[in-house]
Amino acid sequence: MTVWRLRVCVFLPRRVQVRIRLLISGESGAIGVGLLYELMNNMHYQDLANRLQLDASAHVLLISTEGDTSPDIYEDIVWNGRSA
Repeated sequence: MTVWRLRVCVFLPRRVQVRIRLLISGESGAIGVGLLYELMNNMHYQDLANRLQLDASAHVLLISTEGDTSPDIYEDIVWNGRSA
């Protein structure tokens, strides 16, 4: 089985890029990365990956509309249990 590395590119203003150390996403945003990882690494999906032409030269755009766009509020909800 071939293990593929996923490269994550985030297009943000330069001032924001400097602060980013890890990718933060909620369930609906992370599912795309998880699905792509599974398609590329699980031999049970090799036929599907081949039909979708997912190989080392494939370019895949994943869009997530959630994350910690307001870091203070995100931290308060996730770590301190604040409700809406």
